[in-house]
Amino acid sequence: MEKKYKFLKKRGAPDFYRWEEILIHLVKKKKFKLNNNKLKKLLIKNNLEKFFKFEKSKNNNISIYLRNRLNEELFSGLRNGSNKKDYIATFNYLIKKKYNLFIFGDKIFNETDFNNTKGNVVNCNNFNKKENEMIQLYFLSISNKFISEAGGAQYFGPLFERFILINSYPPKLQFTNCFELQKKIFDKRKNKFLNSKQKQKLFWWKNSPLEKRFILKSNKSNEIKYFIKKIIY
Repeated sequence: MEKKYKFLKKRGAPDFYRWEEILIHLVKKKKFKLNNNKLKKLLIKNNLEKFFKFEKSKNNNISIYLRNRLNEELFSGLRNGSNKKDYIATFNYLIKKKYNLFIFGDKIFNETDFNNTKGNVVNCNNFNKKENEMIQLYFLSISNKFISEAGGAQYFGPLFERFILINSYPPKLQFTNCFELQKKIFDKRKNKFLNSKQKQKLFWWKNSPLEKRFILKSNKSNEIKYFIKKIIY
């Protein structure tokens, strides 16, 4: 791998980080992109062509991947996102700015949460599994902005003009082309939150549960909205 991709750097990260670096390289060289031609045929076959209308407004399309798993103690729990009410202020801000929002990932919102929303919000989890997967990929292919939490879908990030990672944990240099909002870590022994340098020193690439003296805090409503407003306006 090192011979073929000489630009690879050693940054004290696990081996899989190299694949993310290769992906960014291929995107910059315009050798990799999402092709939605086959996706569109599948959508037509499944009577989902109503979503083609969003293709003309790519600059206003934002795909949003949210994560919430049941077990808080395991690594998957450490990467959980915020309470669902903490996303609403950000969604309202983006809708007011005339953005189309495509929400997927773990099922956080139910079928009626956006019924009274004055704007284009598509909750992909309202569809069955087969339709959901097709729609997710299609929306990713017609968006130029991506807001993500930790999980497999974050690796689509390098494909976007704006890539924003929220509720990020653990501290790492995994993505070189994204805006990152990390989770807070509260030290009960010192009765204060850790700063960025302290988090990196104690938790760099640490995927195991935290010691009992530390509390991992997901991003709150005002944190997410303020962070997003600095990047998307």
